[in-house]
Amino acid sequence: MATQAQINANRANALKSTGPRSVEGKSASRFNALKHGIDAASLVIPGEDPADYDALVADYHRDFRPQSPSETFHVDTMLRADWQKRRLPRVEADLHRTLLAETPGTSLAAALLSDSPAAKLLARVQRQIAAFERTHRTQLSAHRGKDKSR
Repeated sequence: MATQAQINANRANALKSTGPRSVEGKSASRFNALKHGIDAASLVIPGEDPADYDALVADYHRDFRPQSPSETFHVDTMLRADWQKRRLPRVEADLHRTLLAETPGTSLAAALLSDSPAAKLLARVQRQIAAFERTHRTQLSAHRGKDKSR
């Protein structure tokens, strides 16, 4: 447990914090809250239309007609992967623009090879897109396998 002196020192140090100052630091920190959606009340975030999500849910349930908790799990997992993957191309495009703005006059390839926070985040976003696609494919195969066993 921290002593009172440590607590006071921590509070004093916290007052000196001003957050990121450089363009690179600001670029990296602006997506800190988007690491996962574990605390999200809904998959729909500000700027997205809840009606679009509801329509997608209806489409998935109409197309796959889950009959058991296991099938519902597979369909819901595909739905979640689909919805989240649909959002990432906008983030990816924004990161491309940010990266090019941070490195004016260089090619996209050179900017992608840079060690900037935006380049690193772009690589993470692209890995996440691929992961959502794999998840969707895996759940679709699992769901179709259950259809054949009926």
